[in-house]
Amino acid sequence: MQVLCSKQLMHGCCSAAQARAEQLVQAAIKLPSKSRAATKSLLREQYCVDWAAYYVDEAKWGWESLVHPQTVKVLGATLARLSGGKAGAKPAGSSKL
Repeated sequence: MQVLCSKQLMHGCCSAAQARAEQLVQAAIKLPSKSRAATKSLLREQYCVDWAAYYVDEAKWGWESLVHPQTVKVLGATLARLSGGKAGAKPAGSSKL
């Protein structure tokens, strides 16, 4: 009887230790590794510095490209084709999802 109780006790301790280990592993998985975080930081840092120097010009150029009459015409035709309608047709009603 005492052996059975020792086995049960050991099983209970092992189960508790395993459950706690699994909790710790799950928590660790959610945290980025220091090396991965450091690498990302190094890679992103120079990009961010470079981008900060020209992001206003990039936005101006991007907007000018998007509102160019030929771009608007092509995008409009593409959207009409994808929606199954013809250019100039009324858009379908909104979904009731």
